Amino acid sequence: MYDKEQMKSKVFDLLKDATHHEMKFSKQENFERAISLAIDEILEFESIYNRFITDASHLEVFQHSIKGPLETDVNNMISHLKYMVEKNYTKEEVNKMPEEVLKQVRATQEKRIHLLKNVARRYLFHPQSD
Repeated sequence: MYDKEQMKSKVFDLLKDATHHEMKFSKQENFERAISLAIDEILEFESIYNRFITDASHLEVFQHSIKGPLETDVNNMISHLKYMVEKNYTKEEVNKMPEEVLKQVRATQEKRIHLLKNVARRYLFHPQSD
């Protein structure tokens, strides 16, 4: 018979074991894993978004007033987000940047770091049950 508390206990035990295994990865490996997980989340969102577009396409209001601008904006956001998550700047690239561009890149990289830390916390260091 299914025992919810027993299953919950088993899951927590597995998570404890997984946490010990996560500590075996270097900081760089965890960084790369966080990037991969973030890209996976973006792709999952893209899939869900595409299903939404398909599901709503029969609506005249959506078709004529919302779909075009929404697709343009969301596709741009997804594209920029993928680029932000994946882009690693070399020292040479950074050194060649004008000061204003460098400020923008630093601001974007701060957002990237914050996002990747959240992804790492969620999936690598403290997995949460949904």
